[in-house]
Amino acid sequence: MGYLRDSGATDCYVHVQVNNSGTIINISYVEGVDINKSLEENLMQTEKDFATLQKSFENLNVSVSNPEILSYQAIPQQFKDEFLNGTFYKSFRFYDQDAPISLSCSFDTETEDQFDEYTRPKIHFFLGSK
Repeated sequence: MGYLRDSGATDCYVHVQVNNSGTIINISYVEGVDINKSLEENLMQTEKDFATLQKSFENLNVSVSNPEILSYQAIPQQFKDEFLNGTFYKSFRFYDQDAPISLSCSFDTETEDQFDEYTRPKIHFFLGSK
């Protein structure tokens, strides 16, 4: 796991899963969402941060189950649309069945009545072999 930053309120990190042979089998990017910023600002920050984290995988000479896991970085438009049209209080998941790899995105949060100072809403972007 590698953190881009950890400022307390929000965080951003990448988690790499490898098999017993040391081959990368999936990568998960996670970004904390700041409810004091707009949905648009959060999405822009997420895209910027995920791109920064993804750059660390460029030109690596490592074993990977599917090379596209290392280079695929676009958050699907359908996820972005649902996020921007949603609220900070409704979780949802998106699976891209057409992607050449296993790709999913989610926004995880609490409902408005369950949301409190301990809630840490996050955007997850998962890339793995099919």
